[in-house]
Amino acid sequence: MAETQPVEEKEPNPYNAKKSWHVPDNKVPENADGLFFAPTEEQATPSEESETPPEKSKRVNYKKRYDDLKKHYDNRLSEFKQREQELLSDAASKAPAYKAPKSLE
Repeated sequence: MAETQPVEEKEPNPYNAKKSWHVPDNKVPENADGLFFAPTEEQATPSEESETPPEKSKRVNYKKRYDDLKKHYDNRLSEFKQREQELLSDAASKAPAYKAPKSLE
């Protein structure tokens, strides 16, 4: 039997943590305060342009919107019904005034 040489398998890298271009920093923060930075004055003060509260500018009056939509729907419905009545009356007026005879004569 021919002996097979053992195949050297590489260690799997599930999260791309050991890429050849990856260089660890070796810098371990001592505590969480080292990661904090104080905001600058520009970030700390709100701008003067946005004095209106965002709640009022984004508030929607749903009752008024519903009323407007209902009013529009009712107006369109009445227009369609009126147009239907006009067409039926035109068709009735243009119908021939012909009476069918009751006997063969």
